[in-house]
Amino acid sequence: ASSHDYERLRALARPNPHYDRNLPKLCSFWVKGECTRVLNRECPFRPCNGTYRFPELNSNHKELAKDLTARLEAEGPVAVMKSLDPAVDDIKEKLKEAQKGNRNESIRNRYHGVVSQDQLAQKYLKKSETSAPMVPPDDQSVTTLWVGALPEGCTREEVGDQFYAYGEIASITLLEAKQCAFVEYRSRAAAEEAARALWNAVTVRGQRVRLQWGKSKQDGGRGPRMPPGITTAPAQPQPWSSDAGPFGQPSFYASMDPNAMGARPEGDGRR
Repeated sequence: ASSHDYERLRALARPNPHYDRNLPKLCSFWVKGECTRVLNRECPFRPCNGTYRFPELNSNHKELAKDLTARLEAEGPVAVMKSLDPAVDDIKEKLKEAQKGNRNESIRNRYHGVVSQDQLAQKYLKKSETSAPMVPPDDQSVTTLWVGALPEGCTREEVGDQFYAYGEIASITLLEAKQCAFVEYRSRAAAEEAARALWNAVTVRGQRVRLQWGKSKQDGGRGPRMPPGITTAPAQPQPWSSDAGPFGQPSFYASMDPNAMGARPEGDGRR
């Protein structure tokens, strides 16, 4: 087992809900070409029920998923099920292969970093390795890293715990209102080492955060240094807001106003 692989997979996890897991189950009889309920439109499973989404194919066979969806929309699930086209048979074989194995076991293996037999985990790890890393700025005086999208209420100590192992830290400036921080190292080598090790892999309180080089003094000395072609900073999470009054009271409906309902005369001074 590899704790390093687990940490990398956790950093690549989706920050938002993914609702494909709530799709109807795939009809195994349809895949075998033997579903009888689809003939009477009584089958509650995909694709017999008209749901033409196939996450089983999207990870490794996107083109096959598009082909199958196009066939189902054009011909319907009954015709595609009975089709003798070798291309359809190949798609069905891929669907059968995707159904093999134990989902819970795969989740446990990813948690423990055992990904040697997990094609999906290997795919994301490979994608992470081949994506472009952070490019250090030409100005050698820049030793600051910008950390954005921090969880609400994050402390300087929690930020420092992720960065102290790569060199001596001169200062950590936390901007709570903007949910970001600036980590300044005493040496450029330490800053570069931290950038290489933590880029696209740093989390705080289990939440993935953004990492960029800080700006040089000639560029203002604050904020993230944007990659080529990008002129604005990554969007920051906005604090929750409501229609509460100026002193934090909740807003009221007109029917909740005593004056409006005639329960209290105007100007009696009571509250």
